[in-house]
Amino acid sequence: MIRFGEWLPDQPDFQNVGATEAKNVIASASGYTPIKELEALSTAADNRIRGIFPAKDTSSNVKLFVGDGGKLYLFDQTDSGLDDVSVGGGYSLTSEDYWRFVQFGSYVIAVGGTNVATQKFLLGTDTAFSALSGAPKARFVANVRDFVMTAHIDESGTTTPFRVRWSAINDTTSWTIGTNQADSQDIADAGEITGLVGGEYATILLERAIVRATYVGTPLIFQFDKVETTRGCQFPRNPKHT
Repeated sequence: MIRFGEWLPDQPDFQNVGATEAKNVIASASGYTPIKELEALSTAADNRIRGIFPAKDTSSNVKLFVGDGGKLYLFDQTDSGLDDVSVGGGYSLTSEDYWRFVQFGSYVIAVGGTNVATQKFLLGTDTAFSALSGAPKARFVANVRDFVMTAHIDESGTTTPFRVRWSAINDTTSWTIGTNQADSQDIADAGEITGLVGGEYATILLERAIVRATYVGTPLIFQFDKVETTRGCQFPRNPKHT
């Protein structure tokens, strides 16, 4: 067996004791082994899949949600099927949009862009998604501390691509601004929001800046600081820019 050195593609080719190219292999204890061929896990969705998300209920049962341009599905472990769990009538995602999901408590929240109502699914109870009342339509969603935060949103038919809006504290079903810390914030002079990352604080990517939103409590709720003002993220993840 021919042994190859450590994969070191970032080193110059001259006197490189490692390997500079490794295709279709993964590292093993004694070198590299071939990557196995892909195998079908489920039956096919109706269209190209645009999002996948695992969630766990209170009994530690894992649920796998999948979305395409017109439907949301739940993977059925008994027959490997994709069961349609869409709201009645389905959805119409634009060519640039993907499904993005979060789990907040026992709720799975899904957003599919500014022309699709934000969806909710209560694990252990619901058999289909339904519109999350009061929440804006949104392109991005994330859990930020004790809130569900959305970004690049549409409210009452008006799209505001530089606005974030979040739920009431510890209550993803309540979105009334001014009630239990639910609120919104516009981020001016940096273009459209192109990404949102949650956690202890929110990282908001815009075309010409990166903003950090830190929870500070009432009355401000979140403090927004531009941590990068010379660079941003020009394009969200979409079929034209992957």
